Amino acid sequence: MPHGSGLDAQLGVALEATYGTRVAPVTFLPFESESLTLNKTYIETQPLMAGVMVQPEGYHVSSTRSVEGSIELQYFDRGMGKFLTMLTGGVIPIVTPGGAVAARTQTFPIGLTSPVGKSLSLQVGRPDTDGVVRPFDYLGCKVTEAVISIESGEAATLSLNIDGRDEKTDQTLGTATYSAAARPFGFRRWEISIAGAPHMKCKTLTITVPVNMATDRHNLGNSGVKDEPLVNAQSDITMAATFEFASLADHQRYLNETIVSLVAKATNDLIEGAFSYGSEITIPSAKQISSGPVVGGADLLTVDAEFKALYNGTNAPMTIVNTNTDTAL
Repeated sequence: MPHGSGLDAQLGVALEATYGTRVAPVTFLPFESESLTLNKTYIETQPLMAGVMVQPEGYHVSSTRSVEGSIELQYFDRGMGKFLTMLTGGVIPIVTPGGAVAARTQTFPIGLTSPVGKSLSLQVGRPDTDGVVRPFDYLGCKVTEAVISIESGEAATLSLNIDGRDEKTDQTLGTATYSAAARPFGFRRWEISIAGAPHMKCKTLTITVPVNMATDRHNLGNSGVKDEPLVNAQSDITMAATFEFASLADHQRYLNETIVSLVAKATNDLIEGAFSYGSEITIPSAKQISSGPVVGGADLLTVDAEFKALYNGTNAPMTIVNTNTDTAL
């Protein structure tokens, strides 16, 4: 029975072989919200014409179009590969670790290579009030920023800023199927280590990965749509945390400008043997660039610390290793 509301909405994802060439959705993921929108620019020419006070309709024509928006979803223990591969270049191998049968690992080295040639087709099923789910396909979608947020008492979330090439509404709605076994990484599943030592007083954690790209590549001969965006600036990868003010250690790290390693790790249910569903996010070289516990009242004091990922000349500035049973991104 259709609801005629967002209860019937769906999100489908597929990797494109060619930028902007639609691929029917192959993976469907539960999501919280989305704001994908087709934006057009218009020629606003207003020639002077005796007795005409408003631009003539024939003079108001569209010039360029592109897609912008965001997707909010929980950070699941499987099915994230199509989004995470948008943050880095190259082919992401799916490896069966030694001693495993069903377990697989996916390693995403971030900050060394550009995701040129990688794009997504996204299909959003939007229900109208008559209960018909209308397909909106967004082609040539690139991730311009990814944020993984972990809040006390909540499931981890993944927020994605999207830049896309075009929108279609004449495609077939995909049949949504979901992995019944997929689980988000809840707050209790996470731990953080700094310089190899567990930090037991972390209340929140936010990991931000921008991918700065030239998203305005509108050129003649493309009928108003853009060429594939290309990376055009370095990325400031950051990890922000809120710690209880338990000692001077978190503030001293800021004063001394100490370079440390950061590891945020989540573990879900067992797959087999020594392998569990998990996600491990590593920044091998980071500097704390903010601190300062202050008294805001009678409550416990906290330290809001932000770390900036740096390149040590050897390792990727950030690496995400996911362990799951996915046999394809």
